[in-house]
Amino acid sequence: MTGRKGGMKTWFMVVAIAGAMAGCTTTPVEHGQAVEVPKERVMKSLVEGDDAWVKITRDTGFFGSACYLGVFVDGELAVRIGQGEWTVLPMKSGEHLMGLASDPQGGGLCAGMLVLREVAAVFKHGETRKFRVAGDMSSGFWLTPTSK
Repeated sequence: MTGRKGGMKTWFMVVAIAGAMAGCTTTPVEHGQAVEVPKERVMKSLVEGDDAWVKITRDTGFFGSACYLGVFVDGELAVRIGQGEWTVLPMKSGEHLMGLASDPQGGGLCAGMLVLREVAAVFKHGETRKFRVAGDMSSGFWLTPTSK
């Protein structure tokens, strides 16, 4: 009898841990369900010569939900984005480094939790590229191109 109770406890622990881990992975959000980033958290503005666009959407989920993340273009803070938010930024055509890191204006538990991770992206004249901010407990957050 003791072996069976111990087995049931182990099984319940596995289920509980799996449920907790599932809460620590972000979920893509459809554009219609996302909220636009307030203008006061968008640092990159349209300048002469901008001829392309990048749309960035951050997933929803418990993981990192209390923190803004900083999206960077060529090493410069472009937007402070919260979970379930989106923004469209103007770009010049050509190759750029798109990056993601902790919000440099953030504090408390969120300060310095993520070092800058960058990915190269080429923007063509008149094009809108889409990127997703996603994350999980094992890898942290990342910025990745997406078709959605």
